[in-house]
Amino acid sequence: MQWGLLVGFLALVAGAALAGTRWPRIRPVAFAVGVLSLVHASYYALFLVWPAVLGAFTTMLASIGTRYVVLFVAAAVLVIEILRQKWR
Repeated sequence: MQWGLLVGFLALVAGAALAGTRWPRIRPVAFAVGVLSLVHASYYALFLVWPAVLGAFTTMLASIGTRYVVLFVAAAVLVIEILRQKWR
């Protein structure tokens, strides 16, 4: 599950960067989604490499569901903004 979140957030960083360069009007939203995703991706990368530094393992397992919600909401915001840009 941790690897899935890491890959998902890294893909969202790449998607936000691509969307920000392709559609300049959505650049602020793409930047916000990219920063949010980069912070979460670095957290998961650090957790997978060195889990002891981030605290209790059970706390991490309890927050996995919340992290997936953050991933999908950020992706939805980016997709909605891209679709808005295309419809203009």
